Amino acid sequence: MTTTFVEVKAGSERWSVPRGWGRSFRELADVKPSTVRICMAQIGFGVSDAIAASWPALKRAEAVLHARTMMAKASDNPGRVFPRPTWLTAEPFKGPIVGTGVFAQAAPTVLPA
Repeated sequence: MTTTFVEVKAGSERWSVPRGWGRSFRELADVKPSTVRICMAQIGFGVSDAIAASWPALKRAEAVLHARTMMAKASDNPGRVFPRPTWLTAEPFKGPIVGTGVFAQAAPTVLPA
């Protein structure tokens, strides 16, 4: 199956995004680094505000869109999930074990810049 891409104007930039996701990308054109940090933490990835701020706007929008749709799907809501971005190769929740006893769990995977 091939993906069809369309051009969308997001702020002052033009992005090539998968067909059907243009409106979502336009809404996330100026997403804040703190939003990226919070959304990625909820799906098992740790990213600091400084690292998220260094990412291009398209990468931040992809991260938030993927995280938001993954969270919605995880709560048994019907709907589409934005495909995992190609740059997101790490597996979630692969950090060191934190907590003790029944509260022991893997920490989020820390993403590099």
